Amino acid sequence: MTDGQSGLRDRHFLVRTPNWLGDAVMSLPAVRAIKERAGRLTIMAPKFLWDLYEGIADDSADAKVPLREAIAAIKQRMPDTVVLFQNSLYSAIVQRLAGCRDIWGYRTGGRGPLLSRPVAPPRNIYQSHQVYYHWNLAVRLGMAGGEPRMLIEPRGESLLDRSSAWIGMGPGARYGEAKRWAASSYAVTGRALAAKGFRIALFGAETEAGNCDRVAHDIGPAALNLAGRTTIRQLIASIARCRVFVSNDSGTQHIASAAGVPVVAIFGSTEPRSTAPFNRPSTVLRRALPCSPCHRRVCPIDHRCMTRIHTEEVVSAAMRMAALSPFQPPEASSQQE
Repeated sequence: MTDGQSGLRDRHFLVRTPNWLGDAVMSLPAVRAIKERAGRLTIMAPKFLWDLYEGIADDSADAKVPLREAIAAIKQRMPDTVVLFQNSLYSAIVQRLAGCRDIWGYRTGGRGPLLSRPVAPPRNIYQSHQVYYHWNLAVRLGMAGGEPRMLIEPRGESLLDRSSAWIGMGPGARYGEAKRWAASSYAVTGRALAAKGFRIALFGAETEAGNCDRVAHDIGPAALNLAGRTTIRQLIASIARCRVFVSNDSGTQHIASAAGVPVVAIFGSTEPRSTAPFNRPSTVLRRALPCSPCHRRVCPIDHRCMTRIHTEEVVSAAMRMAALSPFQPPEASSQQE
């Protein structure tokens, strides 16, 4: 350990995390690297994400509170250094108003003058994976080195029984409907996989529970809808029990990848180079179209980037991924009887 690194052991770091589940998961290697060098680490994140940093953070503060409460929470903790993985101007203003002077982060959104250690962001953030986007910040700040390691250790209780062979599905994507493969296509895929001996677990946010209910209903008795019914700890533990995870570009996809579950990722409006499953094995299904990726929330035309991905190829990809697992499903689907 160098003298500079030794000095970090005496410092209290506050890390302002991204707000979205997937982005937060992709920042984990960088946050973990900071913890390994810091004396104390406080996470400032939306409250629903706190359990994601279990075993990493010493303390947590809620990022989604009124300005006055956020300032009070920061002053109460009195961090020596703040690292911003959230890119907004507002995140830097809050820290300044709380009296923080040593603020590190990317020079984005016009906030450069508010940062004590501003770092120029990559020119095109879509040309490399978001894990590297966050990792690069930690490296540039002298807080990380080598290659990032994406890992989530299940610490909660799984809601999936051990006696069944589970395939997980993430039919949602909170960013917008342009990222979503059709619910009817998930249902057809789920029925085909159930006929091969698997049970299907559906995951997502509370706002996605209704859509997942419809998918589960159309799949039949083999399906279990857990959307909106898990804590983060239960979500991680339950996804980790799946043999394969089939998903849109969403937060659950990144949890599955980080938990070591083979992923079949369905991409349309977003760029796989930036947000594909980070770990292997994984399969990305997409159509190379002139309009994709558009990064829109809603498709202004006919959603061809998603409608041209067929259920047969998703089922085939899921079975290839399942073959990489030592767990073998039952020969026949008793759930379909």
